[in-house]
Amino acid sequence: MLPSILFVVTNIVLSSLPPASPNSLVRRETATSIPYGVCGGSALRRCPVGLCCSKDSVCGSTLAECGTGCQTPFGKCGSNILPPFIPDVISECTKPGLFALTFDDGIHHVYTSEILDILKKNNITATFFINGYNTGDITIEPRKSILSRMYAEGHQIASHSYKHTDLSTLNPTEIHREMEINDQAIQSVIGVRPVYMRPPFGNFKEVTVTTLRSLGFKIVIWNVDSGDSVHPVSDNFTALSTEFYDRAMTGKTSATGSFISLQHDTINGTVHQWAQVAIDKIKAANYTFVTVGACAGDPTPSSWYRQSMPALQDAANKNNGIRMEPSFNLIVLLIFIVIR
Repeated sequence: MLPSILFVVTNIVLSSLPPASPNSLVRRETATSIPYGVCGGSALRRCPVGLCCSKDSVCGSTLAECGTGCQTPFGKCGSNILPPFIPDVISECTKPGLFALTFDDGIHHVYTSEILDILKKNNITATFFINGYNTGDITIEPRKSILSRMYAEGHQIASHSYKHTDLSTLNPTEIHREMEINDQAIQSVIGVRPVYMRPPFGNFKEVTVTTLRSLGFKIVIWNVDSGDSVHPVSDNFTALSTEFYDRAMTGKTSATGSFISLQHDTINGTVHQWAQVAIDKIKAANYTFVTVGACAGDPTPSSWYRQSMPALQDAANKNNGIRMEPSFNLIVLLIFIVIR
């Protein structure tokens, strides 16, 4: 008798719950297709969950990607396409002619210093998305001094989570913990916390975005990828990186386009083969190098940083969706009453 009562009560209450949001899938897509690197056989790379790999090897959620020529092994395909989730993220600059050179996953105990040397030689400031503990602990030498130098030389310090965790797999509490620990590590070295961040792997769900935004972060992705993480030890490293750049930048000039790039200062080829080639290539195309903050129309360094992060509870109260539904509490209460 009791199981039958529980079944009936549960189904009555569940039937009153609203349908799941179609925006719960992982997205790296806006209303128009943005080439976050390439997918498909040539790159051996799948698109994030819910996105299609087009015949031209670009991830997206429109008919152009999911229709004729869609590469089934590397993403979803077909006409059953959800409306695109348009997240509050930064994927290009506010005006044409700007190029934000960015590096993820550091600090590397050797390569990051060499990248800083190259940038200094070229009189360029870049943006580094820092993990507190990825290749090593940034609060311990030599990484501590490298981070201090990076900040002193005017490069923008941004967050990339503490241990390069895929934030799209975490709940709001776990996201807050991952970002807070990374903030603390960075602040212990340079005295401030970053406002800008990039989700590891570029992956996020709607709840990832709402949580990060409520915690005061400005979320950054990219629209040109060197592909260095796809071919980290290739004999044709420079040629492949050039091909990745060219695919994303074709059809745009410094008069019409702007870019936020993706590289990794933890990869040998990026440091010793690609970095200077990329700089020369972008200069020759008449783009101006800027930090991500300046790219986003926020050129004052003091606005790139802060001293604290809102508490998760306060942050959740400012957003819709980061809370337990009252209907779920009702289910628990009814089941408890029936059991008694």
